Amino acid sequence: MEYEPTTIRNPGRTSVVETGSLVVAIILVLLFLVRPAMSSLGQKKSQLQQIQATYQNAQKDKEQLSQLVQKVHDSKADLTLVDEALPLTDRPTQVEVLLDSLVTASGMKTVELNFQPQDNTSVGDPQLVANPYGSDRKVVPTAVDLSVTGTMDQLKFLLQQIETNGRVLDVSNIEMTSDGKNTLFKLKLKAYSYVP
Repeated sequence: MEYEPTTIRNPGRTSVVETGSLVVAIILVLLFLVRPAMSSLGQKKSQLQQIQATYQNAQKDKEQLSQLVQKVHDSKADLTLVDEALPLTDRPTQVEVLLDSLVTASGMKTVELNFQPQDNTSVGDPQLVANPYGSDRKVVPTAVDLSVTGTMDQLKFLLQQIETNGRVLDVSNIEMTSDGKNTLFKLKLKAYSYVP
């Protein structure tokens, strides 16, 4: 038997098979461990971009809301005119006091003043009292019958007063009767309010 000497490998050298195996192992690690992490990272980035876009939109909305609030604060005089024109309640006493003052200013005398009865079930509603602007509202007319005595010039002045006062009032009909001494004018009006 012949004896064959064994060769000792040099520890600093690696074979092609070992190098190939190492490269394959690295590729497999990248495919199974790093790639899913990278995919998850990509999803997180897209979610972050969506959140940032939502945040920017919210910031823009906040700026617009702040501008609107500032406009409301700057428009107190206009809001007062709107509140006078369309009050948030439909109390007939408000219209009665207004019409009485207009009739008196024109020099006429009130003979009769009647209101269409209102079914206002919202009066005393605690939620409405706590938040008067929180409920849905609509413009509601109140029919008013007003009978006055006076002259045609006084009637003309009364109609001008009705048209130029702050409250929205519409005159829909005027009837005139005279007994020779006094002229009676019967006016049909509508007063509007912005109620729930």
